[in-house]
Amino acid sequence: MRRFKKTITLLLALTLVFTLFAGIDLTASAETEGVFTYVIEDGEVTVTRCQQSASGTLEIPGILGGYPVTSIGESAFSYCTGLTSITIPDSVTSIGERVFSWCTELTSITIPDSVTSIGDYAFEYCRGLTSITIADSVTSIGGSA
Repeated sequence: MRRFKKTITLLLALTLVFTLFAGIDLTASAETEGVFTYVIEDGEVTVTRCQQSASGTLEIPGILGGYPVTSIGESAFSYCTGLTSITIPDSVTSIGERVFSWCTELTSITIPDSVTSIGDYAFEYCRGLTSITIADSVTSIGGSA
């Protein structure tokens, strides 16, 4: 009987511990700096959003929150209709899907040598885009990009 009580107590304690940790989100939390929202994972930054009110020429910083910006996440700049030109830092290696979709006033963008992949529909409905420079380092361009 004593052994049974110890086993039940241990099971209840484990259940309590698992219940406490079940509500904790162990993923990276979003940070904001200027017009950029981003996450830091493994010492690298992914830009996840830009305020839609951003306009004109925009330079994505190479460092946010003290860490290098290495990727631009899915739809990060979508519907930023006031942007006309974007500069991507040399630290970025990947550009996600639909990143600049519906940036209707965007006329130019230069993709640095560090970028190796561009996601699907990256420039969807960028009707004003007249100049795009893509480095030889890009080995993967998604469909309809």
